[in-house]
Amino acid sequence: KSLTCEEFEAACVRLLGTGPRAVVIKFMNEQVQWERERKARQENRLDPRFVVLTLKGPSDAEFETAVAQSVGVLGQLTEKHLPEDIVLGRFGIVMHAADRNLYQIFLQESPDINAMRMIMKQVFEGVNHLHTKNLMHGDLKMINLVRDQRDRHVRIIDFDGFAKFSHNKDESDFAGVKFSSGILSPEMFHQIGDAKEVDQLKEYWSSCNDALRKKVAPLRTKKGRAYVVKSFRTTDGSTSEPADTVKLPYELVSASDKIDCWALGVMAYYLFTGTPLIPLTRDDDCATGSGMAFIHRWGVDQDEVRDSLARITEPSACDLVDRLLQRTPRDRLSAKAAIEHPFFHPDRSESEMDDSLKKKIDEMNERTKRMEEEQHKQTTMLTTIQQLSLENRSELSRTREVLLKGIFEATEVHTPTSFVVLSKKLLDPTEDDKKLQLQVAEDGSGVSATAWGVGISVSDEGITVSSELFDEYKGRFDEAMKWADCLKGISSKFAEGEVGDAFETIKDGLGDLVTGERKYLYLVDDLTGEPVRGEGYPIEITKPS
Repeated sequence: KSLTCEEFEAACVRLLGTGPRAVVIKFMNEQVQWERERKARQENRLDPRFVVLTLKGPSDAEFETAVAQSVGVLGQLTEKHLPEDIVLGRFGIVMHAADRNLYQIFLQESPDINAMRMIMKQVFEGVNHLHTKNLMHGDLKMINLVRDQRDRHVRIIDFDGFAKFSHNKDESDFAGVKFSSGILSPEMFHQIGDAKEVDQLKEYWSSCNDALRKKVAPLRTKKGRAYVVKSFRTTDGSTSEPADTVKLPYELVSASDKIDCWALGVMAYYLFTGTPLIPLTRDDDCATGSGMAFIHRWGVDQDEVRDSLARITEPSACDLVDRLLQRTPRDRLSAKAAIEHPFFHPDRSESEMDDSLKKKIDEMNERTKRMEEEQHKQTTMLTTIQQLSLENRSELSRTREVLLKGIFEATEVHTPTSFVVLSKKLLDPTEDDKKLQLQVAEDGSGVSATAWGVGISVSDEGITVSSELFDEYKGRFDEAMKWADCLKGISSKFAEGEVGDAFETIKDGLGDLVTGERKYLYLVDDLTGEPVRGEGYPIEITKPS
């Protein structure tokens, strides 16, 4: 459709407005990165619908002079806004001013799923445009995606990490010349083997500035394993040719569109869950060695992958991220294929969905059901434990009362309530245990006694006597025999259950046995049942008393 001059001018005013245009000037310190940024834009005829292009501005010499002299508006801005420890780069690029980057949009506008669907489709279309030009962006993160304030369309910026790729790897550049490690794919990480490799890396990067050496330094896990990004230096005068690769402990990775696709998956994961896949620094680098290790082994343990993706509740969104975050590059969804994914076409009927997505939805529903069942089991278990805890607490309280009552009753006894009268003094406890042993058979059929080297066993079969000192202690033996006859009668009564008759036998029998002019009274300890031996005891009882 043709336009008149007036119609064309009106369209320009609507799109661009009147008066001065808002622009952004990007100042850069590294000449190689500046040259790479300009080269990506100038040599590849990038479409302004998807990429923020540069505008004609001051010459390179004018930029350098203005920065060196810091005069005019530039001097005022530097003095007012630039921290003292930040040096303004002497290389500049002029671009259209953007409204907000994607990170600001996400934090400040909180877009819903439909708004994110629209924004992400614009991002995927822009990345697909780069890939049709065989360009890998190499640093796709939210701050490098900006919304143009003229048409509210999201576009791509920051091309100082770009690389050319080809189906023939020999014709491809290498990835990793500039990176943000937090968005890199598993193949971009190397696990350090030994101290020799650490020394190799230190030597390789020794000529670089402190900031770069810190960025490329290995990160260690808590277990001591170290990981590093497969990065490299460029040769002098080149924007992409690696220098001294033989000094590196790893092989470089060829540039690929699938490295960008992984970064898109990481970005989508953040937008859908509100949290990064791994802990990140302010510059979107891995914050810890554990984070690097997590990405390095991604896909080895499928349960670990499923646990991470389970945080995405929308089935088609989860499937999209899953297909982008595949460990093997060839298995990752391309940007072009991602645009046709059902997530970007919610109006399509279920019959139009492919079998894999239907399977993914069924798996998510099944996983949700299992989680609910497991949660119910855990809740039931916690309730049971709580009830047992209450019952145990009650039982412990009752046991405590019983123990305290028993202790109280035991300590209440101040005066002995039992005593014994003996014809002879008791031996010391240790000697007594050796001199005198009296036992009742377990089945109640008899008793046995040992005294002064003489052993006597009394049962229904009769009396058995054993003694090595029989002649020497015959008198004592006769006395023991009387005890044995008495005990036999007692044991028989106990065995027959005639307890009352047994006590009559005890009284009759002991009358003959307890003789002499002197007796000994012992108090009995109510707690231990043992006769008390101490000062004042036993009490001697003479015949007149």
